[in-house]
Amino acid sequence: MAKILPFRAITFDSERVGGSLDPVVTQPYDKIDEALQEKYYARHPKNAVRLTRGKDEPGDTETRNKYTRSAEQLNAWLADGTLVRDVEP
Repeated sequence: MAKILPFRAITFDSERVGGSLDPVVTQPYDKIDEALQEKYYARHPKNAVRLTRGKDEPGDTETRNKYTRSAEQLNAWLADGTLVRDVEP
């Protein structure tokens, strides 16, 4: 039988992103084409698209790429309070 465990949610702190979450939320990553990705990138510097559908950049390597940049961004936003983790699961 599968064991299902609760987890602590991570959410945006609306005060840190200007009061409204509209500029920082996106559609699911698999619905975002390149044009929509650009729109989300332009919408807000802390838009969730930077975590879920980052851009490839010239010079990307196995150890420096859109996935490692997304992880760094997630950690930075947790550290600066942009994203907050619930205390309880």
